[in-house]
Amino acid sequence: MENRLDQIIQKHMPVVIVPTYGELDALETGKTRFLMGKDGLYLETKQPWGSLIKKLWHSPRYLPYGWVLEKDEFAEVLTEAKEIIMDKIVPLAAKYAREGKEYAGFIAWHPSGYEYVPVEFTSTAASVKYKAPTAASGAHIAIDVHSHGQIRPFFSQPDDADDVGGVKICVVLGNYRRKNGSDMFDAVVRYSVEGFHFYHMP
Repeated sequence: MENRLDQIIQKHMPVVIVPTYGELDALETGKTRFLMGKDGLYLETKQPWGSLIKKLWHSPRYLPYGWVLEKDEFAEVLTEAKEIIMDKIVPLAAKYAREGKEYAGFIAWHPSGYEYVPVEFTSTAASVKYKAPTAASGAHIAIDVHSHGQIRPFFSQPDDADDVGGVKICVVLGNYRRKNGSDMFDAVVRYSVEGFHFYHMP
């Protein structure tokens, strides 16, 4: 008899063999799964705001399964939310940077578009602690942004711990400076999918 804990794991993160001749069943929105394909293992997630398929492991020989194509709709999310990042988040992050502190904020997806989600947080020059964000009804948190002020942007061990579960796009701003009267940051971006991290060039 199959162990109940194994059943829970298989339900939450199933491994699906990609059919060679038939059609792969579509993934339910809000779910994540592994796909075993002809040339290796892939991770697929489907969120209300976008889908992603990324390769995790390359097989040294072809397997008797179907082909998998990588997919990245998360990049489109970043493009669509860029206006919010530039108009709302950058000015706030710059304000905290001038005070020698880090900043944190979120962006949620809603069927009508994207919206900025402020959170309560405390910060120093080297850390930021915040309460979990609460999106409005029908909205889903898509992008997590925090800043390092004038320090270079990078993902720290605490960031890895924060991003161990769930699915979101993570952005770190850093190297703050004023140039030609404008606030500017460098940024690093990664997609966090149930503890797997895929780095993206912004």
